[in-house]
Amino acid sequence: MTTTTAAILACAAILIMVVGGAIILLRMHGIMFSLFGGRRAQGESREPWLHRLLHPQWRDLERHYGRPISSALKQLYANASLIQMEDFFLIDPNDKNHDEWTWHIDRFSPADLQALESRWDCLDSHLYEFAHDSMGNPFLVRITDDPNDPLPVYFWMHDGGSDPEFVTASPSEFLRWQKRSSSLP
Repeated sequence: MTTTTAAILACAAILIMVVGGAIILLRMHGIMFSLFGGRRAQGESREPWLHRLLHPQWRDLERHYGRPISSALKQLYANASLIQMEDFFLIDPNDKNHDEWTWHIDRFSPADLQALESRWDCLDSHLYEFAHDSMGNPFLVRITDDPNDPLPVYFWMHDGGSDPEFVTASPSEFLRWQKRSSSLP
């Protein structure tokens, strides 16, 4: 075997490993997101998932948390057209160039016990995941004893190993920010 042939075979082997690895990672990402994200579980059709999204189970959540759910969170889920939005960016009004402080929301999460079953176990048990980005990173609010708490919004990168990052003072403020479809340039 010539040196050139060996080099070509080595490059082909590396290319096969890279492509194969990428396929495996993409499949794992899909599995991880369906396990930990706000998406429908594999096999769950859109209709049951949409029914869950549009019919929050506040009593079940209040029993789970042992405290009332804030009116700020209830108002968020009362906006049916908003919580059905998918794959969009929210642009922080303090970012004048609209390039640094944008937040991607892939989907909102249903407000029910089933959604709590897929939450990140390493997070504080009083943090509620109300939406996720396309990588399964959650947008969070802290469930407190005060039903009038405006619920500051946090974002947590599950592979970053850090504490949740403060985003803004409330879900209503966050969702008043300019929205942009992620399919636009």
